[in-house]
Amino acid sequence: MKLRTDGQLLRDDAGRHRVFHGINLVAKGTALSEGSFVDRGFKGSWDEADIADLASRGFTLIRLGIIWAAIEPQPGEYDSDYLDWVKSQLDLIAAAGMCAVLDAHQDLYSQSYSDGAPPWATLTSHEFAATDLWSDAYLASPAVHEALDNFWANTAGPGGVGLQDRFAAMWAHVAQRLGKHPAVAGYDLLNEPTPGSAAPEIFANLIGAFAAATGQDPQALAADFSDPQAKFSQLDHLNDEDVHRQIGDSLHPLVAAFETELVAPLMARVVSAVRQVDPHTLILREHNYFANLGIPSGQPPLEDSNWAYSPPPPQRSADQREDPGFATIALSGSSAPVLT
Repeated sequence: MKLRTDGQLLRDDAGRHRVFHGINLVAKGTALSEGSFVDRGFKGSWDEADIADLASRGFTLIRLGIIWAAIEPQPGEYDSDYLDWVKSQLDLIAAAGMCAVLDAHQDLYSQSYSDGAPPWATLTSHEFAATDLWSDAYLASPAVHEALDNFWANTAGPGGVGLQDRFAAMWAHVAQRLGKHPAVAGYDLLNEPTPGSAAPEIFANLIGAFAAATGQDPQALAADFSDPQAKFSQLDHLNDEDVHRQIGDSLHPLVAAFETELVAPLMARVVSAVRQVDPHTLILREHNYFANLGIPSGQPPLEDSNWAYSPPPPQRSADQREDPGFATIALSGSSAPVLT
């Protein structure tokens, strides 16, 4: 199924306004660097019956995760077996009457730390140490910070080729290989783009804004955020819309600068590469990691005729169905459709 934008709506080939009920499927793999994609954990555990079951429950769209480390295990070398498996999943999705968005998934940027970029594209001089809550490594890990900084800087990796250039070429290969499949409705270019060494500064400002909005001591609040139970108790403050808005508005300039200065050039680079092989398939772009807390996204529009804003749905664990969350909605002030 091919989708096109029409103002704040998405329309299919027949001109119908489409509203989707969707769910995530992603096999995030392991840190193994040798062996087949199956050996490395990139083959999903679901089967044809699961796909059919999802369709019977009213789902119409799958956000199908694809992993850079699985696609390109060595620089410039693409794993055709893995992409054949992805195609087989698209076949099942189409046979069940659904369509799919291909999602370049990542958590903590790299397969070396969680999932995403291959080890050869993970440039850092630091050792990685896992945090009690895995996502806190975004805030605390120098290895994650340096690896992300090098990605955002398009630092030259193997063969003297920039990391973003490799990523864009990977996406072009995927689009050329799978873009004409009837199940492919769109390309979600990167799950939750995240700052590198700027992340701790943004988080420190978040704690300060949170403390100011709720009348708390910043140091005590920061201590609560390091304790899972206390953290969730603190997050209850966000049920107050005025508090939530005050915090979000305070942090917006920092995250907007990241999205404008670093994320937007990456998106432009990837879109340019994809459009050389696929001029028409819908492009989806997500907001940054910190916008998951409700901080307004600051991404500028893409210079493309067929794109939509696609906030990432809530996540569970690897290789599990995640919470449903795809529907086309129109937001006042938005210049593009929203797939959420």
